[in-house]
Amino acid sequence: AVHTRRLRAYILNRPRGAAVHTRRLKAYTLAAAKSQTLPSMPRLRVSLGLNSGSRSGQPACTVVIDPSGAALMQAVSNKLRLKKREAASAHLYVWSTGVRVDLAAADISGCVADGDLVVVGFGEPFAGKQPAA
Repeated sequence: AVHTRRLRAYILNRPRGAAVHTRRLKAYTLAAAKSQTLPSMPRLRVSLGLNSGSRSGQPACTVVIDPSGAALMQAVSNKLRLKKREAASAHLYVWSTGVRVDLAAADISGCVADGDLVVVGFGEPFAGKQPAA
């Protein structure tokens, strides 16, 4: 609401015949659109790493994502610089529990918690400790 008031004031208070600066207009409309979006689900902070190799189970980077499988896979492929072929065959596991993350799920907050380490594997079985049954 604040941004739309600024936008109206800018357009109405400019001198007669003066041009509207499109850069300022775009900034106001973008800020107004962002402020009117619906509240989303809380975001997750997860660390990313590899499932195999000498650095298996060690975090390579940390990201803040929306709690969806697609957002997690996009973050993994971008941060770990996976090729399309690698990303298509990738499997994600939560390191502390050994649970495989369902990438098609709309909400992964049931299996991935805030602060978890998510490791990516390319067909090999989970390399971490299996939880006691």
